[in-house]
Amino acid sequence: MFRRSTDASSGRRGILHKFGGAGSAVEMDPSIVQARERVLGAEAAEKEADRALLAARESVAAARAEVRRLEEEAKEEARRAKIKQYHAREVSKRGQALGRHGD
Repeated sequence: MFRRSTDASSGRRGILHKFGGAGSAVEMDPSIVQARERVLGAEAAEKEADRALLAARESVAAARAEVRRLEEEAKEEARRAKIKQYHAREVSKRGQALGRHGD
């Protein structure tokens, strides 16, 4: 019942229309156009920087996970090497006892 109309007959128009934008024949001042282009370029650069930051964070997380995996692998290899060294020492001790009857 008390609806407001936003069409041209109501006298309400957008800000671009008021200042000569949105298809008007009046051209914008070149300094305004340049400023708008710089802002749009800055916004695009900011979005790209955000994407790059996210990619860098993901890369860092993957690198840290790889380092943790390698550390665990090195620990396991060191543990196996100690076991192998222990068994080699035991075999060596038994081998030293061989041949004592041949003298």
